[in-house]
Amino acid sequence: MKVFVVEKDYAMSIREIPEPKINPFMAKVKVLACAICGSDAKILHGSLKGTPPSSYPLVMGHEAVGEVVEIGEKVVSYKVGDRVLCPYNFTLPNGLGSAWGALAEYATVFDAYAPGAEVLGNTLLEFGRKQTIIPDSINPAEATMIITLRETLGACKRFNIGANEGVAVYGLGPVGISFIKFLSLRGAKPIIGLSRSQSKLDQALEAGADHVVNANDPGRFEQIRRIAPDGLEHVLDAAGATDIFNEAMEIMKEDGQICAYGVPGNTSMTLDWSKNPHYNFTLNFYQMTSRKLEYWANNQVLAMIKSGHITLKDYIEESFPFSQAIPALERFLNKEFQKKIVIEFGQA
Repeated sequence: MKVFVVEKDYAMSIREIPEPKINPFMAKVKVLACAICGSDAKILHGSLKGTPPSSYPLVMGHEAVGEVVEIGEKVVSYKVGDRVLCPYNFTLPNGLGSAWGALAEYATVFDAYAPGAEVLGNTLLEFGRKQTIIPDSINPAEATMIITLRETLGACKRFNIGANEGVAVYGLGPVGISFIKFLSLRGAKPIIGLSRSQSKLDQALEAGADHVVNANDPGRFEQIRRIAPDGLEHVLDAAGATDIFNEAMEIMKEDGQICAYGVPGNTSMTLDWSKNPHYNFTLNFYQMTSRKLEYWANNQVLAMIKSGHITLKDYIEESFPFSQAIPALERFLNKEFQKKIVIEFGQA
């Protein structure tokens, strides 16, 4: 099979390796589509926590949808033909490391509910619980967005952002926009979206933001104070920029919370709370999503799609065949896209 590889020098290539083998508790999946995430940019730059230089070359990709083509003898949760979220390749030959490894023509899922599956160990069982079946009626490229949506819905619960609580959302890519959508449905108010891009600010208003502010505007703090004179209960980083934590100091309420969801490219920072008039606040990191919360959110997201509260194609800008993955990822790194891009398999 062909796989997308980030080499030791962070160059991109396509290699050919053997297809994955399955054990009795696994199913083999033909990958249909894999979306590209902000954390993939960190992998391509060599700056994601957990992927040191020694782990390269590696295969990335963690927002995939696949179709089951073979099942192990103990598998009870999947059958051939099922569409499944989050297939991965954790073990790869030829000295390749794995950053989930789903940018590949084939991958695997684990049946956490098969008799005797406990031999897989807790880590693989947890991954198996998030590898859920989706309706065939959902376009596979669009279905990749379900992964982001259930992660952000779970994060809203983890951050405990409730009705009539004010929140500023920094970073209005697909993740930030999905946060605004869910926060609006949960009754948070006021919701303020911040971005340097006018088109993203427009998207935030469409998703349910009450106000938008240009993140480059020198008067942004004054604008936010006019909206929320007493400050905001929450400031949410959906961009992965530690500067946002310091910006939060100027606009938070007493006992306010900085919700750190975006994955920064650095692992340290200086936090300056001199501009915060209060003495009590919380910095809440949630950057490796809970499998339990994703599982909790899964059916809720599918119900919202079915009811029309969520339209998946609204979050996706463009799809590319796997043969065009390298130029597509180059454009992604050049920040040419406002929304999610997807790599599709099996196209010419």
